[in-house]
Amino acid sequence: MKSKTKKIYASVVVLAAVAFVADRWVVGHAPATAEASTELAVASPTGVEVAAVQKAEAQRTLAARLREAADAEQLNLADVRDAYRPCAAWVAVQPAVSAPAVTSNAAAVEFRQHHRLDAVMTNARGGFAIIDGKTVRPGQKLDGFKLLRVGERTAVLSANGSIVEMNLDPATLDPASSDKATPAAARPI
Repeated sequence: MKSKTKKIYASVVVLAAVAFVADRWVVGHAPATAEASTELAVASPTGVEVAAVQKAEAQRTLAARLREAADAEQLNLADVRDAYRPCAAWVAVQPAVSAPAVTSNAAAVEFRQHHRLDAVMTNARGGFAIIDGKTVRPGQKLDGFKLLRVGERTAVLSANGSIVEMNLDPATLDPASSDKATPAAARPI
């Protein structure tokens, strides 16, 4: 089995070498013949103009040629849309959510004292929060509090009318500024 694999690898290497040699010997000599034909065109009376045009074409950059094409077609580049932006019909419009006021009742204070926000991850579907090492998605509950939404550095939870907004600890965001052990979610891989 190994000898068959070695034969296949050897034949691929040989084919690559043959292709390289053919490219260098056959294709590599084509510019020399093109230069000779350009020199012949220069010698003829009408060939001077042709050679000058060919030389000018070779020296123009792609940006210059694209600009000329846009001018010829009378395109206003300010009106051209971003080709990578999705159509408005494809993107779900998310309603603006106002920041809820943080209620300070006993249950919210107790939840905040007993739990710590380790990390957050936002995405189009709402993201998730890692609270005390547990992954919680919007709609899921942790100790009776339901995760409402995940922000860039916050997680908002609610239970029985009380709302808790947990923020990431600044020491978690910048491991160099703290002597504490870095949480698993913030450690580089």
